[in-house]
Amino acid sequence: MTIVTKTLDQMLDEIKACECSYFDFWLPIERLDRHRIRYELGGYLDILSSYVDQILKNISPETGVSPDNLLATVLVQAFENSLTRGNLRNLYLPISLKIFEGPEGVVFRIRDSGAGFDYNAILEQRRRGDGSYIQGSGMGLEVMNYKQYEVAFEGNGNTVNIMATRGYSFERSWQVLMDDRKERGLETMNLPKDISLQKP
Repeated sequence: MTIVTKTLDQMLDEIKACECSYFDFWLPIERLDRHRIRYELGGYLDILSSYVDQILKNISPETGVSPDNLLATVLVQAFENSLTRGNLRNLYLPISLKIFEGPEGVVFRIRDSGAGFDYNAILEQRRRGDGSYIQGSGMGLEVMNYKQYEVAFEGNGNTVNIMATRGYSFERSWQVLMDDRKERGLETMNLPKDISLQKP
């Protein structure tokens, strides 16, 4: 991911956006009960992963972006950040997704109901080459650190726009990530064998 200071309008111009879909990921406790899922964060994320997979399967091939498990992981991680850091694990607060499609790519706009965070500090740390913006031991922003994506935060930081452009390649993204991990002295991994999201 390359964190950029582009506006949503600039991203939409780049992909020549012509379609928009809206999804609301607010899952009240009653709905979780119906699915026999306990009031645990893990249950919510399991449902979220299924929703994201279904949504990605409907991305038009005309965008030049082939959704795969990496793209799904990036989006689920963005939602997890919104749920755990933005909404502070409150399952009653909504998280929404808008998908803008065009002939040059896709923009995913994720908004939570939280107070946000100081994303300008993250931009400044990245300009200085400081990797400490990847907090704790979780994947956090690292899993989103694929240079095939451009990411821009808005407002108080509770809205993130993720742009995948035409020609997106999982293999190329994976290699860039592993090269970056190697440079930082971190463990590298082989390319996962099953990366595709099979359309029904």
